[in-house]
Amino acid sequence: MNLNYLKYFIAVAEFNSFSKASEHLFITQPTLSISIQKLESNLGVKLLNRTKKGQKPSISLTNSGKYFLDKAKYILGQFESIKLELHHDNVNTRILKLGTIPSISTKLVHKFIIALRAAFPHIIIEQITDNSLNLKNCLEQGNIDVMLSIFSKENEGIKRIDKTSNMLFDRKYLIAVAQEHLLAKKTSFSIEQLNGTPYIDRMDCEIRPYLQKVFKARKINPKITGKTQHDYLANSLISSGEGLAIVPGEIEIPGVVTLPFSDFSISRLVGLKWKDNEESEIIDFCQQFQVSYDQCLEFKAAS
Repeated sequence: MNLNYLKYFIAVAEFNSFSKASEHLFITQPTLSISIQKLESNLGVKLLNRTKKGQKPSISLTNSGKYFLDKAKYILGQFESIKLELHHDNVNTRILKLGTIPSISTKLVHKFIIALRAAFPHIIIEQITDNSLNLKNCLEQGNIDVMLSIFSKENEGIKRIDKTSNMLFDRKYLIAVAQEHLLAKKTSFSIEQLNGTPYIDRMDCEIRPYLQKVFKARKINPKITGKTQHDYLANSLISSGEGLAIVPGEIEIPGVVTLPFSDFSISRLVGLKWKDNEESEIIDFCQQFQVSYDQCLEFKAAS
């Protein structure tokens, strides 16, 4: 199978558009369409539903397509990892595979990587970004060494959950609005204001099931104007004024202002997790590593 087919499929799935995906990939739309057809033929399943809404073509992932999307990303990630290992001069050099989820603050990831580099100058750090479930599976299977993870609120107030994890900090979720939005000048936001308000549904958000329960209990019906599993697309929709979204307080989005809730509070815990029974100097380092969000800001400003 041509690995380009996987790249093309991922692009179409993420952009939800053949035309936008072809522009991003710098290939013609017919070439992209034929490649996807060949991929479907190779797999023997249909990955995309192709329909028309009015005069505009519309696409959506089939159940097989949704399942295969994560697998395609994993296959490409493994291939790139193997390439790196094969081409490195010293095959004995330690490669640390670090898993991160897209919504983890880049400041935190940056600080952790810099600290690791200072402690272990000869290691190669390979960063792998995916959703929490896939990364946890990778951790159990030994495909990554350590991950920056989200923990449940049941663990609030403690620094160590078990011998395979280390708590770093917790931050409240905020409402994100475009800088030009009228609400951007407010100092706080009532969750009740989401009723009937244009809203971006971050489908891969770890608190999405909880939010749906809150909306139902409070009879809040946001006007869904966009749904995406990818934070970079959600951020783009928010900044362009397509709708509001609930986001982790530690992330920064260009062109977006975040406001605290006046009548609602929920936060998330961020920490490090590694495989059970794993022992190494790097794991020892992870066990001792401590950081706060404010320290991240100080670190970023000084760097």
